[in-house]
Amino acid sequence: MNKNLQERLGVNHEVVNAFKKFSILNIANVNEETISDYGQKEIDTLSLFFAKSKINPSTKKPYDTIIEKECLTNEWKIFKQYALTHFKSFNQAQVWKHFHENLQERFPYLYKLFFITNVIPMSSAICERGFSQINLIKTDIRNLLGNHC
Repeated sequence: MNKNLQERLGVNHEVVNAFKKFSILNIANVNEETISDYGQKEIDTLSLFFAKSKINPSTKKPYDTIIEKECLTNEWKIFKQYALTHFKSFNQAQVWKHFHENLQERFPYLYKLFFITNVIPMSSAICERGFSQINLIKTDIRNLLGNHC
């Protein structure tokens, strides 16, 4: 999966691996002694990647940055404690629903990263299946058909 994402999205291996720390169920199961360091390196990696100004190839102007490093780091520290106390008995769907309905405004930068993790396609198989189907429909014989009324 990591290799596939790297090739398709052009991101380095560290960025792809950093998203693994965002399994909220993992956060809820970290013990209280090690929670302060949990995921900090990964947050730094993601914040550096998403805080960089990237250039829009068509306009040659920079995109707006979507993450502010200091804000994300602060949110992460608070969120880990919140997850420890609130998500112990939740499954992944309940966590996402709770986060979306109740925490989106409280943790806007984390929400953006969580959203990114949910919209990154894991493979391009669906698109490839579509192209395979079009090859069955659009044949050489079909291309030669004309309006012969």
